Amino acid sequence: MQKHTGNLQNQVGAALGGASVYVRDNGTGALSSIFADNGVTPKANPFLTDSNDGSYWFYASNGRYDLTFTKAGYTFDATDTAGIILFDPDESIPSIQEAVDASAESAAAAEASAEAAEGSLNMALDALDLGPNLLYSTDFSSLQELLGEIGPNPTTLLVLNAFPWTGTLQSPENLRYSFVGMGTLEATHPDAELEIFSPEHITAPKNRRIFSANGTITYTRRGVHYPEWYGADPSGTNACHAEVRRAVQAGGSIELNGVYKMGGALAVDVDDTELYGRGPWSGLLADVDMPMMVGIVEYTTGVHLHDFSFIGFTNDEGQINRGLDVGCNPNLLVHSTNQYDARGIILERLHFRGTDDNHGWNVGAYIGLADGVTMRDCVFTHIYGTTPGQAVGVHVDGRYQLLEGNRFIPAIANSMRHGIYFVGTCKYSKAIRNYVRNAAFEGITGHADAGGGIGNEIAQNTVIDCNKQATVANSGAVYYEYAPDLLVHHNFVDSAGSTATGHGMTFYGCERLDLHDNTVKDAPFHAIKVSASGHEARIHSNHLQTWARHTDANLQGVGIDVETSNEAMVYDNVIKSTTARERSAIRKNLTAPASANLHVFNNCILGNYSTGQYENITTKVDVPTEA
Repeated sequence: MQKHTGNLQNQVGAALGGASVYVRDNGTGALSSIFADNGVTPKANPFLTDSNDGSYWFYASNGRYDLTFTKAGYTFDATDTAGIILFDPDESIPSIQEAVDASAESAAAAEASAEAAEGSLNMALDALDLGPNLLYSTDFSSLQELLGEIGPNPTTLLVLNAFPWTGTLQSPENLRYSFVGMGTLEATHPDAELEIFSPEHITAPKNRRIFSANGTITYTRRGVHYPEWYGADPSGTNACHAEVRRAVQAGGSIELNGVYKMGGALAVDVDDTELYGRGPWSGLLADVDMPMMVGIVEYTTGVHLHDFSFIGFTNDEGQINRGLDVGCNPNLLVHSTNQYDARGIILERLHFRGTDDNHGWNVGAYIGLADGVTMRDCVFTHIYGTTPGQAVGVHVDGRYQLLEGNRFIPAIANSMRHGIYFVGTCKYSKAIRNYVRNAAFEGITGHADAGGGIGNEIAQNTVIDCNKQATVANSGAVYYEYAPDLLVHHNFVDSAGSTATGHGMTFYGCERLDLHDNTVKDAPFHAIKVSASGHEARIHSNHLQTWARHTDANLQGVGIDVETSNEAMVYDNVIKSTTARERSAIRKNLTAPASANLHVFNNCILGNYSTGQYENITTKVDVPTEA
């Protein structure tokens, strides 16, 4: 005869009193014979859980049982309490001994049979996959008492009740936990700390609470665990920021199985944490107008976030119209107050969206003074704002950052100001194979400090229908300023704009610019403009077709406009005019100080131009020459 106890709770840990409990024989479904004591007084079946704390208990003979619960307004998962095992070794020993006595013909035979019977008992326990040493939480007053009594052999603890613990405890490697029924580990003090060897040493359903709201759980070795173990609600209905935070604090790999409503910022500050979901329809939902959704802060390395969504809920366009700063409502903040202390962060297949087209974010991802952040294959759809520097898909600072294969497609055209925004001293970073569409202003832009953004690369990106609302002179669908040794190549830009202030690609103060193998078509004014000390620029092997698409017929743009850029070279470009609006193919802009030693040669120029193929370039250009 063995006693079984449990506590019935809902997903957020509240007791469910007055629920009906049915105990059935496993396999047949027949109601079992249960008792109120050790086999003397029968107990009604079904019976009700305690009205105060939701507890329940019964005695039954050795065997397997299925428990089912019913209560108006609730649905229970039968798999959580199917196949409960009750096993009392003292109840089995007499039958084993009878078999031994019946077969024993001598003392030696009796001893041999007893050993065989003991072996059979161990085989039965092994068949239950509970390990050679099986302990019951109901046999101990606390986890401290249990830890003091286990030996060095592999041991399984069946957690059958609300099992208390306190203080600072470390679970040994040889101890595994199996949570049966509604069994939980309950910390009796908020400062209690329990270190379990690994989540792989825990057997429990992924969709229910097994740890109390108090206390801190950590793991010696990483493994997969779930926010629901800590009481989180995956329905997106009830705020569960604290519960998700406890899961993240435990470290390792956390699997998001639904949508978790967040009431505050979630700091990911444990090295090598992995937070992942089941695709874009799982993720984190903003519950309030918060400064950030997830923050990866200083001194954190090796964090990996992938395959879930950041979902904007209360942040509409009016609420998030703020200046671009650390507290400007980014979904994801990767930042360090000390330069480059947050390192090796990987962000993959994340979706930055809203609950609908009227909700979203001011900044999708804010990558600050971090080192070596990789953002790959992410999607940005709900980015809102109108003030310069706001409504940015991803804000990039730091060094050695890689943005690859991301898509910036606003749900409402022109609601996103920029797709990719390089800023400050961002250096040695790359934007490769990204897709930006319908940004109101520059699709990919860099507003660096003078000379700070050195050694960046913009390559193989597609920028379409951007910069249509340009109001700043010399802006561009792709725009970068004050970035020495900038490499820009194999991009496709189709801006199709209508403003006279915007160009296809603009580079301002970028010394030693290498601009090659880009395709630029349908630019509003100039196709390419290089100006303001763009010394030693190399503009070559680009394909330009149709520019000056703005509405003012009196303003005629040029294919390549070079201004105040000494020792620049323009060569091997294909430049084609298709309308009467193009002024010239290549122009040496005479704005003082005029470019010295501009080298123009070996370009293929097609079509008719109102001012001629070359403007202010008087020397022969079909061979290397100076103009």
